[in-house]
Amino acid sequence: MSAYQNLLVFLCLACTTVEAATVVTAKERMTGTITAQNEKTVTLRGAAGEIKIPREQIVQIFDDNGELVWTSDSGIDANTPTQKNQIQGVPAFTQRNIIVDFGIGTAWGAFYKSENDILDGNIYVDYSDGTRQTAAMSMFTFAGGLNYQVYSTPRWSTLFSYFYRTTQQRATAGDGKKYKFENVIDTQISSLHAILMGKELHLYLGEGGSSFDFVGQIGYEAGSYYPLAGYNQARATLAGGAAAIQFSRPASVFLHGPTARIGSGVTFRLSEAWQFRIHGYYQIAYTFASEQIWSDTPKNVATHDVYLLMSLGYGF
Repeated sequence: MSAYQNLLVFLCLACTTVEAATVVTAKERMTGTITAQNEKTVTLRGAAGEIKIPREQIVQIFDDNGELVWTSDSGIDANTPTQKNQIQGVPAFTQRNIIVDFGIGTAWGAFYKSENDILDGNIYVDYSDGTRQTAAMSMFTFAGGLNYQVYSTPRWSTLFSYFYRTTQQRATAGDGKKYKFENVIDTQISSLHAILMGKELHLYLGEGGSSFDFVGQIGYEAGSYYPLAGYNQARATLAGGAAAIQFSRPASVFLHGPTARIGSGVTFRLSEAWQFRIHGYYQIAYTFASEQIWSDTPKNVATHDVYLLMSLGYGF
């Protein structure tokens, strides 16, 4: 830091009283209110009264939010947040992390609803005792992702994410006890890739560095929707058998559009570098389709997902 930059910092700090500031020297940390300072000394008023600290002994000064406001040329670099974590009673942990996600969930709305509506009540399983059970329809999502997380303060981090999810349409019958469980339909109906970025707020659960997190991200996604994939798989078991209608639909429809998600969960600090996360998310996307498929569903529609992600992160 140049003499000119130092002077600017001194002038800015001198104009404002810094509440609950923390001054870090090579030997100790002292918390109080800075009442005066210049290029040679900082006056700190604490519980034991005022003390003048030679500027040459000071390594760092933090404000009441844990933000680094001054660092000596020979001290720790201003971009190193580890000291901020220690100041606030949170153990040191890595500030840049690579996080891998795996999860499950469900999807609904728009073409997902149209797909279920055409099959709901029309797929059945006949059992040996003469019982006929109608299959129950559902959408089941498998998800995975890769994230880059950067802490700016202990409270806030930025999260850059690549996220992939594939949605399976399922139709099942039978309770698995009296009646054998039958998986009538299990086929991929959409696959979507998303790039997102946003912020995480961390509320710490104690002295171990683990936190309760709130996440908000926006981004863009693109992928494919496979119309009537489940219907075509189940035609032999549809009411009417081989006479079931053969619809003419493209094998794949390209989708793209903006997306956003919010979530919350817990991060467990396993060590300085390792973390384990469990987070639940709600995601909405407004998709532009390459062509309209359903007469009762617009070409451009909103779809919804909820999913639970379990993640493992490593920091550096």
